[in-house]
Amino acid sequence: MDFDLSHVIRESMEVSLTSYKEVVEGATRLLAGEKGRVGSFHVVGRLVEMKPLGPAVVMGDLHGDLESLVHILQESRIIHRLEESKS
Repeated sequence: MDFDLSHVIRESMEVSLTSYKEVVEGATRLLAGEKGRVGSFHVVGRLVEMKPLGPAVVMGDLHGDLESLVHILQESRIIHRLEESKS
């Protein structure tokens, strides 16, 4: 499956705030209820620690700045690397 960034951006622009909030709040409740390990993750309060498995891109809150997100994804070539790793 190819990663279609334009599709992801279109979907992100169409999602309702209520739906997004429900997903975030649900994930927060699930993590808050966990103590210790969840699969390969270590949960401490609202912090999820995971062991690195390879290269990663870490970015802060972009406050909906999709142009910056596209720039970061293009410059890091992370999508290209992910597609290569599937081959």
